[in-house]
Amino acid sequence: MKPTRISVLLPVLVLIGLPTNAFSRGAYELESQYSFPSPDTLSVVAPVADSTGAYWVLANNIETFECLFIGPFDRDDPPTATWRLPDNEQGAVPTQCISAEAGPEGGFFVRGFIVPDPLSTDPLFGFIAALDSELHLDWLVYDAQNLVSGIYGEPLPRIAWSPLRTRVLTFFVGLLDLGIDQVNQLHGMSIADGSGIVRRTITSWGDVSSGTLQGLLVMPEGGAFLVIAHANGTQFLVYDGVEQISVFPGGDTDWMQQSVDHAQFASNGNLFIVHHDRLDTGNFGAALTCLSPEGEVQYYSRNLARTLEIEDPESNQPVELTFYRPSLSFVTDSTVTLLRSAQVEYVLHIFDHFNGTELAIQPLNSIDEHQPTHLADAHSPDRLILMSYSVDGMSVTRYLGIIKFNPDLQTPGPYVDGEEPVEPDAPGRDSGSSDLPLSEGGMSDEHGLADNGCGCQVADRQASFWITFLILLSAVAFCRRPLIS
Repeated sequence: MKPTRISVLLPVLVLIGLPTNAFSRGAYELESQYSFPSPDTLSVVAPVADSTGAYWVLANNIETFECLFIGPFDRDDPPTATWRLPDNEQGAVPTQCISAEAGPEGGFFVRGFIVPDPLSTDPLFGFIAALDSELHLDWLVYDAQNLVSGIYGEPLPRIAWSPLRTRVLTFFVGLLDLGIDQVNQLHGMSIADGSGIVRRTITSWGDVSSGTLQGLLVMPEGGAFLVIAHANGTQFLVYDGVEQISVFPGGDTDWMQQSVDHAQFASNGNLFIVHHDRLDTGNFGAALTCLSPEGEVQYYSRNLARTLEIEDPESNQPVELTFYRPSLSFVTDSTVTLLRSAQVEYVLHIFDHFNGTELAIQPLNSIDEHQPTHLADAHSPDRLILMSYSVDGMSVTRYLGIIKFNPDLQTPGPYVDGEEPVEPDAPGRDSGSSDLPLSEGGMSDEHGLADNGCGCQVADRQASFWITFLILLSAVAFCRRPLIS
């Protein structure tokens, strides 16, 4: 039987008209992985990348009270260096580290505290130290020496280094007794990165001086610091590292009604913020907002609430899963990747960096079969650091892996519900910027993408129309030819 013209044309129409699968648009894969034995006394703080691109693990020995630097990771079982605070009389004091940030020429800025006597009520006296690439001490600053008012509370782990401003900014908490209330006063120390001299200690942070620190970033243009703090609402402040503090516009969102979970600048300067309603005490209501580098334009804001139905492999019955608010958020050159709990396991919820389109929901165990422990920024395009562990009898082995997003992979896992992907227009396409990929954009849709009002061009949509028209025209022309059985 000869095929009809309709039957020849139908595959072309199917290829053009059917929606693609929203969850088959890429996946993370393990690019490299190294292992090391983990004694019982090892407590991992976080993996960290230094300024040369090498990967390390910051840890503590909870028995000897030493900081541990494991790495660099270019082979299995890399070397481990121990470090403790020096003391002129005793040689060293019990030390635990809580964070590390890349410093000049492969060194680190390290945040930590002196371990107090367990029988005393002394607070955790914090410090910040600059270490060179050989982990030798360049300078050391104790928080309590820069307390402005109240009593010393605790060190905060966030560190921001601005090479352009030659400053390091970090925070600690001072406790103010206001009668029946005790409030946290944020002390920000602006430190000269080369000498360790504290240039300023700032306690006046707009409306949020007595609150919590939710973000500390270095702005791509000019190197000023972006301080995100919260007290009955969130405020974004730009600090020049010396005296001047100004308000960051923050787009169209009323940030005083929001609480920020994660914030990060992308390589193109755009600011990505994961936030939720500050009155929300549950696990819903999270949103992803993309702002221009100066915060004046809000490209899009996407609702991150996600519920989908999958089949229980044991009962073969449908099960409805609700994703909890993101635990972590990372921005790469093409994606925004959120770590979320899907009630039964951890998943990576992956969005297009430029327009907020949902790309994939990928179980972590599809990348690494070992038990995950840490996820961190690799400071490399489309790469993240994934740490995991395995147990063999009484022996524990830890793994540090570099994972990379591959847009050409089929997304593994059960989280497929056939949702049609959203393809918003591109923000700022008519601004003359030539370094933004063509997939960039944001628009209003049923998934919470907000109209950015950016005056986007329509050239791409016109091109798509003409390509589709030419394909249809070719198909019709083909159908007019004699068909051979």
